[in-house]
Formats: sequence, structure tokens, C-alpha cells
Amino acid sequence: MGMLKRRIMSEDIIVNCSKDAKAPSPPPGHKWKEVRHDNKFPNQGQKYETAQRLKKCVDNIRNQCREDWKPKEMKVRQRAVALYFTEKVFKNLQLFMEKKQPEDGLFDRLNIGILNKHLQDLMEALTAKVFRMYIASITLQQQLKELAAPDENAPADS
Repeated sequence: MGMLKRRIMSEDIIVNCSKDAKAPSPPPGHKWKEVRHDNKFPNQGQKYETAQRLKKCVDNIRNQCREDWKPKEMKVRQRAVALYFTEKVFKNLQLFMEKKQPEDGLFDRLNIGILNKHLQDLMEALTAKVFRMYIASITLQQQLKELAAPDENAPADS
């Protein structure tokens, strides 16, 4: 975001791996902040595999989100907006805030459990976290593709 950021060193990183796996070695002369064997966190590879499967049905999910902006049931609208948060849903955001105090929650009829249940009805093992990761990955791919494309305004080599 245009700011200088502190370089991340090995000493800042917590490695989490299964108990039967050997932790990767840190760079020479460095050590990890910590090595954990915490199985509470899902396998990162599994999340990426799920995100890859999402690619096949993301258009259907987006279409369903758009349809879910219309029902009278506020919970359905809030769920759809939480999944597809853009300028297109501004009217819904205004509606959600009607008769609320500034400290009241925007999605007061929605929680992560409801959202994840809905996503898993649309695609097995899909969660809001995986959905966000997929969107971030696609955005990164698009940005990298734009950076790699030749600049049309650059002068030609002579």
C-alpha cells in the first residue's frame, strides 16, 4: 500500500506441521520463531485443492449470490452480500442499516456458521475462508498477468 514494510525473517515465522513430519530447515544462521504440531488448523494443501475445484463452479455460485440479493428474507440477502460485496449491493447495505445504531452489526442475522453451511450446500468442503483465498488468488494471477504483459505505451526498441 505504498509503505515500507519490515522484512520478514525466519525468527518471525511459526512453522506448523504434523507430529510425524520433519520441520523444514530455516535458512543458514537462522532459526524459526517456533515449530508447532497443532492439528487444529486444516491442511493448507487441502484448502488449495478445494479452491481449484471452486474454479469449476464459481460462476454458478456468483449467479446464485445475485439471485439471493432479491428475496424478502433479510438473512438470505445478507448472506449473498457477504459473499459478493461490491458497489452493486449498495442499496442492500442501506437497507441493512435502516433503524440501526452505528454500533449495531451490519449482518445481524448472519454468522460464519450460516455462511459456511450455505457454501457447503453449493460445493462440498467450501468455506468462506477458501472462497476468499480463491478470489485473492485469481486477483493475484490477473495482476501478475498484467505486469508481465508488454507495455503498449513503451517506446519500441530500435
